[in-house]
Amino acid sequence: MGPGIYTDMPFAEYLASDAASKSKLWTLHTKTPAHVAAAEDEATPEMDWGTAMHVAVLEPDMLSQRVFQGPADRRGKKWTEAVEQLEAEHPGAVLLPEEAYDRMIAAQNAVLQNPTIKALATMDGISEASGFWIDEATGLLCRMRADRYCQKLALMADLKTTADASEDGFRSTSIRFGYHCHDAMYTEGWPLCGGGEVEDFIFIVVERDPPFAHALFQFEPDERSMGSRIIHRNLEIYRHCKATGRWPGFSERVSRFRFPEWVHTKESFKAVEQEIMYGTANDSAA
Repeated sequence: MGPGIYTDMPFAEYLASDAASKSKLWTLHTKTPAHVAAAEDEATPEMDWGTAMHVAVLEPDMLSQRVFQGPADRRGKKWTEAVEQLEAEHPGAVLLPEEAYDRMIAAQNAVLQNPTIKALATMDGISEASGFWIDEATGLLCRMRADRYCQKLALMADLKTTADASEDGFRSTSIRFGYHCHDAMYTEGWPLCGGGEVEDFIFIVVERDPPFAHALFQFEPDERSMGSRIIHRNLEIYRHCKATGRWPGFSERVSRFRFPEWVHTKESFKAVEQEIMYGTANDSAA
């Protein structure tokens, strides 16, 4: 896959690319190269509702062509036959169980009441575009999948579904999943793909359950800078692992280990409580 932007690339084909991605680099940051080597990038049933929401919110005019309602659940012959029929008639489309589809429609109706989100979805732009570029420092091919880009505003939007769309909730999930790195890598990578500048990057965060509360967030410069440092540091690690063919796990050295101080403090208090309760302090003194 060469550098450039591909607007009609199936998601499965995008995932099959060996290019460095934010998810791989975040795994290097939070785990080890061995975890990256063992991971398989593939779509899962758990991702289907999120993918459907991307279409419902950011490409509402395409919903009837790309997301379909299936049987009540994913079990049995009915579901298998529905999947086979959909793949034959609408390759790459998403099939959702009945309840999940109805929930998606309810979420779409709630989210598109937001005038800012509706404007992003209806103005000229491109959605679900796959971008590839060469990182100058390492020579690695990198990849990204832009949810929505509006060239007129030089703005990129990314939709996240979550259990908690509050500021505290988004802060927690951002730290856990590295959304600041996502922001940094996509903001830097998109121009290198040939897609134009990204002056603003907005996260559209939607709760998965009624009332489908949602919010818009944008990182401050310090967070974006941190994300950029993490991305470039781990690109170098990724390059080294690919060049050497070694994908090590955790340290092979023996590590001296101790509990945090609060564990020792808690145990000390527990000992005092037990001595008072059972009278072992007096027994010992006798």
